[in-house]
Amino acid sequence: MKVPAETKEYIESKGIKLIAQRTTEACKTFNRLVKSKKVVAALHLTC
Repeated sequence: MKVPAETKEYIESKGIKLIAQRTTEACKTFNRLVKSKKVVAALHLTC
């Protein structure tokens, strides 16, 4: 899933780092980062 440029710009304008990855990699990244940072995951799962 591609993140629209407007969405990315808005998120980053709020001082939030956006990491767009496939679900499997996103889960690994989340699990690694959650140990040392405040993180949130927004996952898009397809059927």
